[in-house]
Amino acid sequence: IDETELDADGRRIPLLHAKYLRYLSGERMTQRKLENELQVLESEVSDRLTGVMTQEDLAARNWQPERRRFLRSEVGGAVASDKDVMEMKLRLALQVEKVAVLDSICRMIMNRNYVLKGIADWIKFKSGVS
Repeated sequence: IDETELDADGRRIPLLHAKYLRYLSGERMTQRKLENELQVLESEVSDRLTGVMTQEDLAARNWQPERRRFLRSEVGGAVASDKDVMEMKLRLALQVEKVAVLDSICRMIMNRNYVLKGIADWIKFKSGVS
């Protein structure tokens, strides 16, 4: 923030906010897409583990059939420990972090008016103007 041009910084606030809001919106959409992909992947892995998935579907995903069939009570833990599911969860966690950072940036930009006012008041106080 340039103390000599507080008015210019104030005029840039809506532009900055719009810019980062576009980024935030795009990253939120990516996050929702990854959440949906994770649900589909977990369902497909569950089908593979229980023996429901067809050979054609297995071949399309480049998966090998499971040697044994899991009971429904065992499937949850096996799905959670699947390599593909863990990778997707890691990608989703990274995306959630991106959204959190962009949300924080947008909040800071929205509060920038108060920061600029505080700086202006401090400059007035230092110069003896009340």
